[in-house]
This record gives sequence, structure tokens and C-alpha cells, in this order.
Amino acid sequence: SSKLKFNLKQGLSRATQHHPTISNEDLLKINTYLSNDNPVALRFRIWYFLAIHFVSRGCEFHHQLSIRSLKFEKDENGIEYVTISHETHKKNHQGGLEETNEEANDKRMYATGTPSCPVQSLKLFLSKTDPNALSLFNECNKGALHDENPMNHDIWYSNKPVKPKKFTSFMPDICKNAGTRRFTAHSLRTTAITAMSDAGLTDRNIMFMSDHFAFLFSL
Repeated sequence: SSKLKFNLKQGLSRATQHHPTISNEDLLKINTYLSNDNPVALRFRIWYFLAIHFVSRGCEFHHQLSIRSLKFEKDENGIEYVTISHETHKKNHQGGLEETNEEANDKRMYATGTPSCPVQSLKLFLSKTDPNALSLFNECNKGALHDENPMNHDIWYSNKPVKPKKFTSFMPDICKNAGTRRFTAHSLRTTAITAMSDAGLTDRNIMFMSDHFAFLFSL
């Protein structure tokens, strides 16, 4: 604390560097690239949809998901949505008897009825995954990966899980393939929270979705 105060007085402290939000122009480029139906783009698309809708951190969330983590439900109006069937370990959500967080299935990813519908994309993704796979995200099948027409292959993803550290490169790789500046999963999270704020959601609702009280007020 003393060191921080000294640096502030001496003009040595640095301004906090926040993760930038992704512009609408770059989001359009990213979504255009992700609309491709091939093994790489589809896996990126599912990762992206889950990150956006559940306001998650890539490394701490996605590698904990299994095939059984996803529940397909319908609301009172008959609209289909997907929830996560269990809680996931996060930096600010360690679990235990004292935990007071709401259930994970209170957060939903809705079907949109559009060509880029996240629920339909997820169903395609699951249909192309090895039936023996346990993890949700797995390595691409080499045959489908190198075929100009991957639809010739029933299985696009093996039963070998993606290594946790590999998730850190997903967003940068998406940006590279889409032709945008380099962003990380943290920028995707910032963008999701900003979009919720712009849409008029209350602070309470945003904090519930992000699971991170401090992060909200750093925007």
C-alpha cells in the first residue's frame, strides 16, 4: 500500500489498462467468418456463442464443459434455449457450502430462428462429435479438417479433448482468420457486458450474468 501511494505521489503509477470492446465493424467481420460450416469455424463458433451468452472467461469455463453439460429446454412460450447443467469453477466462484450464487441454469442461450442460430449451431456441432467423446471441445478429425468438402465426413471432432491452454488462442485465431485487429477472450467478455448495458439491463442483472461485481464497475 505504501509503495502504491509513493508511486502515485511521484507520478510513477500507470493508468489501469482495460480490455477494449470490439467494434461493430469487427464484430460483423468475426460473425461473417464464423458463419462458415467447416470443422475449425464451427468449433470456434460454439466457443464464441458460449462465451458471449454466458459471459465467460475462456480458460476457466470452456475446458470444464462436457457433452452432458448442456441442457436443451423450452420456455413458457415454447422457445428453445440451452443452459449449463452445473456450476463451473471461476476465480470469484470457488464453490463450497458458503456459496450463494444462483444456479447455472438460470442463464440461457436462446434459439433465434436465423441462419446463425446458436442453438442450431450447437446441435450441428454435437452431431459432428465422436459419440465416445466426454469433453465438449475436442481435437478436429484430420480427415474432415483437410477435406475441401468436410460434409463428406460424419465425424468432425475426435474424442481427444482440447488442452486447456489452447483456449487462450481461440479468440486471437478467430480475429486473424476474420481479418480484424487482435482481441482476447477478455475483450469478448467486455463487449458482452457493454452490450447488456447498452440494451438497458440493470446493474443487478449484468452482475448476475458476469459473476463479477468488481468487473462491472471497472468499465
